[in-house]
Amino acid sequence: MQRQEHYAIIPTKTVPTESQLHALTTEEKNIYQEVLLTMLAMFHSDYVYEETKITTLVQDIEFETVGKIEKSKGWKALFSAMQEATEKTMEDTILPSVLMNEKVSSLLTEKEGCTSPPKPYMEEALINLMKTTGKMVEDEADSD
Repeated sequence: MQRQEHYAIIPTKTVPTESQLHALTTEEKNIYQEVLLTMLAMFHSDYVYEETKITTLVQDIEFETVGKIEKSKGWKALFSAMQEATEKTMEDTILPSVLMNEKVSSLLTEKEGCTSPPKPYMEEALINLMKTTGKMVEDEADSD
């Protein structure tokens, strides 16, 4: 994903003093940190990974499995909390070695569950939403 600035969060030339930073609430510090890291990430190297896709045909239904192997952390190295969560999920996404048209066995089970309401937006999700605002609007006059 290519990161770039959003006009609503471009930093100013004013650098806060240490006392000004200490005076911020925890929420304000988190937002400041997110904006600062996002700005720095724009100038950092790319996040590089290798992606493998396996399509499995089970009773005439195609299932696609995607696995990723990280090659270079790039800008993601700046986001240590996010990085720890990513490393845990990356361990689960390494796919086994298979050959084209290899026959595999599968066990299908049915799962019944309940839906839950959507989770509140996190800071990173809000930034991504701001970046893509108006891209789905068909009429250009409505996108301004």
